[in-house]
Formats: sequence, structure tokens, C-alpha cells
Amino acid sequence: MKAGGTKFATTCPGVKRVGLMRPLELALARLQGSLEAMPKDTRRRAIEGLSKELRNELTNFMEAKERCSGARSASVMQVQSAGASKEGNIWTFKSSSRQYHRARCHIGRVVVRSGSVKRREEAEDLLSRLRRSMSALSGDVEQRLLAAAEAFSIHGSATFVVTLDARRWVGRSLESPTLRCLKETLQWRRQAEAAEAAGWQSIRALWMDWQQLERPSQFQHRRRSAQEVARLARLGDVADRTRRLRKENVAKLREERLKRCYGCAKRRAQRLLCRVMEPRHGRKRKAPKVWTLDVHS
Repeated sequence: MKAGGTKFATTCPGVKRVGLMRPLELALARLQGSLEAMPKDTRRRAIEGLSKELRNELTNFMEAKERCSGARSASVMQVQSAGASKEGNIWTFKSSSRQYHRARCHIGRVVVRSGSVKRREEAEDLLSRLRRSMSALSGDVEQRLLAAAEAFSIHGSATFVVTLDARRWVGRSLESPTLRCLKETLQWRRQAEAAEAAGWQSIRALWMDWQQLERPSQFQHRRRSAQEVARLARLGDVADRTRRLRKENVAKLREERLKRCYGCAKRRAQRLLCRVMEPRHGRKRKAPKVWTLDVHS
């Protein structure tokens, strides 16, 4: 029997009710999906609550599905994409008098930007140099950053901006002041990784330190006052609390929905399995009607 391309071997001996097998497979697939969406401990308790027959049937269904998917993936050829890397893009911005272009790319929490050029063709040439240099490199971040800096050096030196991924807490990423030194950029990147691993309070403290640093005027980054940084940090605290409360509510609603879906899938699979396992009796023929003639009428 096939269900969605999966061969399903039932454990029910002597099953002849083939018409019920397709609905049973769909019910088992739905039950499997409900169990996979549960946390590990909840899933273990839910599986223990299944009947022995249903557990065996679900195990056979999952094994058959895994064998089928494994055979299908083994038969598909892995085609490596050829050609140059498509990393990076061109950023266009306008000043009061004219328009400028920059090539830039994102490498491991760092934004690398070229110097400003007046013609877009020059920015496209920088982007092509970047992609050629990236295509021959592995995934080492330091080597990729160095290659990007060298590719952009034809029109002035490259600049770097380290990003703090605070989307889990405040819904956005935070950026450092602009840097020219690759060594300093790598040091700030390590600080950003440690802050993200520690949580929002560490990210908040590091970003506040960044915002109060004095930078050269050509970077167009002004030093924020302590009062302004504290105000922005308080806004981040409010966003963090709001997102945590929303996340807790969503998790609670999701857990309730999973319980309902699991209960419905369990009852339907058990009901169909019981019907499949029932012996199929031959249809009884109705006795023919006997017509009698009333001779007294």
C-alpha cells in the first residue's frame, strides 16, 4: 500500500479491509506530526499514553517512511552550483550635491564597505573583485574579512561595522561605530559574540559603551551623551519585556493547540486501527420472501 509515495507495512495480521488503510496512514502521519512538534519530555509521556497496538503501528509507519525517504535522497544527484559567488551588493546614497555608490557585504556579524565612488560602474567592479576573491575561500571569517578588505582597497580603504543580533530581545540588530582597523574589528566581533551568548543585559551594556566612544569626523558618527544612551537603553528594556511576555503567551497558546491536535489525532488513529483490525465477515444474504396464497379468500 502506498500513501504519498511511502510504502506502509501494517502490523495487523490478515487485514482485508484495504479501503481503510489510506485514512489510517493519514491519521498516523498527523499523529506523528503532533508528536514531533512537542517538547521532548511531553512527547515521551504522550507516546507512553498510546496503546501498544497503536505504538507498534506508528513505529512501523515511521520506519517505512524513513526507508522510503532515504532511498529517494540516495537516488538524487548532488549538483554543485558553479560560477562566481553572489555575495555582496551595491549601496547607493545621495548627498546634498551628488550621488555616491558603495560595494558592501556581510561576513560573520561584520558589515564590510568600500569607499564611496561617483560612478556605479566602479562600484560594480569592486563587487566583482569581491566575489572573485570570495569564491576561492573557505568559511574562515578572518580570511574572508581580509580578502574583502583587499578587494575594496582599490578605491581607498575598507571600513567595518560590527552588528549585535538583538532580534530575540528587542526585534532588531544594533550596530557599532565604523572601524578601519581589521584587528580592532575582530576584537569587537568577539565581544559581540560573548554578549549575544550572555543575553540582553550584556548586549545593552556593550552597545552603550560603543555609543559613547569618540570617533573621527569622517565616519559620520557622533558620540551620544550618557542621558541619550540611557534613554535608548530603557526603550530596549521595554521592548525586551514586551517580546518576552508575547513569547510566553504564544508558547502557552501553542501548547494548548498541540494538546488538542494530539488528542484528535490519537483518537482518530486508534478508531481507524480498531476498524482495520476487525475481522471482515461476509455479507449475509437476505432470505427470499415466500409468497403464500390464501385459499380462503
